[in-house]
Amino acid sequence: MVFPDEAIARLRQIRVDFEEFCAKCGQVSEADTRAKVIDRILTQVLDWPESAIRREPHVERGYIDYCLTVTGHKFLNVEAKREGIPFVFPIGSRHRSSKLSGALLSAPDINAAIMQERRIVIRSSSAQYLQTEKSDQSRSFH
Repeated sequence: MVFPDEAIARLRQIRVDFEEFCAKCGQVSEADTRAKVIDRILTQVLDWPESAIRREPHVERGYIDYCLTVTGHKFLNVEAKREGIPFVFPIGSRHRSSKLSGALLSAPDINAAIMQERRIVIRSSSAQYLQTEKSDQSRSFH
């Protein structure tokens, strides 16, 4: 088990490492982001067992970047998106989640990404998913 203070320290280090990598390489691919950020967050920060992480499992219309399992059952999908599609939730919201409708869907790029993920989630029978991207504006939602 990773204690919260240690998890935060690890997360900060992952960010520093990735910023250095980006500065050296310039444009960064989704594969780089997944290997250098998401994989590390899942295993080092969230302490998710490697054996419970499925990468690129096939679903009816494509692939999911990650499917996290609990006792062998699908629990959570993680989908990486390219940089430049920020998922910005209203500041000052008292809620820990937002509905995927209304103003959030008014931006065409965000709408398209959310609709793609909804289709994947529905077809993969997972109840929840986490949207991530390379910027600081990544958020999770149900």
